[in-house]
Amino acid sequence: MNRCLFHWIGYAAPVCLLPYLLTLPAAELRERFPVLFFCMVVLGLAGFVSGILWLMFFIEYRGVWFGKEDRGRPQKFEESDLPVLRETGLRLLDRMKPVSLYFWDMVLRPVLLPDGRRVFNIRCDFVSSVTERFCLEERFPSIDLERGKKYTFHFRVCLDSGENLEYFEFDPAKRLSLSSPASKKVSPLDLRNSPAVVEAVGALFADAGLECRIVSVEYHAERSPFLSVSVLVVADTAATFSAGGESVRLGGGKKEHLRFRLNPDLSYAGHLKKEGILRRFLSA
Repeated sequence: MNRCLFHWIGYAAPVCLLPYLLTLPAAELRERFPVLFFCMVVLGLAGFVSGILWLMFFIEYRGVWFGKEDRGRPQKFEESDLPVLRETGLRLLDRMKPVSLYFWDMVLRPVLLPDGRRVFNIRCDFVSSVTERFCLEERFPSIDLERGKKYTFHFRVCLDSGENLEYFEFDPAKRLSLSSPASKKVSPLDLRNSPAVVEAVGALFADAGLECRIVSVEYHAERSPFLSVSVLVVADTAATFSAGGESVRLGGGKKEHLRFRLNPDLSYAGHLKKEGILRRFLSA
C-alpha cells in the first residue's frame, strides 16, 4: 500500500460512517424510509470496516514513510533480503562506529521505490562516544551529539553497485517511529560483544589483577539510564575487590558472579554486589 491509498482509506471511514450516525436519532424517518435507512446501515458498516483497516495499517506502517510526498511502498521480507541486509548492516555499523560507543540497528521494513529499487528503512539506536556535530552528508540535516546520550537515527539505504551505502533519506528525530527493544525500560539485546563495553569492563578488573567474563549487559532506558553488567570472576586466592568506594569479598578458587552498573558513557556508576542464587541459576 502506498501513502495516497492509506490516506484515502482514512478519509473514507468517517465519510461513510457519518450518515448512519445522523439517522440514529430520527426514529420516524427510519420507519417511513426503510430502504434509505438500510442503505445508511450498509454505508455505516463499510465505514466501520474501513476505520478498522486504517487503524491496522496505521499501526503497521507508522515510522515507514519519511516526507509527505514519499511514494515508497512497504514490502514484506523475502529470504533473498537476508544477505543484502547483513552487508547493509555491516556498512552502516562502519559508518556509525566513529561516533558510537555501542548501538542497536533494527530493520523497519524493505521499501519499493517508484523506480523499482528495493531499499531498506533502518532504525539505529546508539549511545554517542563524542560531543560534536554529526553530519551524514551535506544534503541531510546535521545534529549535535553529546557523549553518553542515547540517540535514534532513521535511514533509508541500499547497497550501490560498488557495495557502498547509498543514502536516500535520513532523519535524526523522526516522529511516529517504530518501537524497538532499545527504547523500552530494559533492552534484551546483547551488548556483550561491544568492543567499548568489553574494554571498559576489562579495565575495571585489570587493576585488581582479575580476569572476568561478561555474562550479560542490559541497557536500562530510565530517566537516568545505565548499563547493568553481570560478570563471572575467579580469584586464585581470597581477596577483596573494590571499585568506586564499594567492595565485595571473593573466595579463593571459587567462581563469583558480580553485578554492577556503568553509566551510558561507560564510566563506573557503582551498585557493586554479588549476584543472588536465583539470578545465578537463571544465567547458568
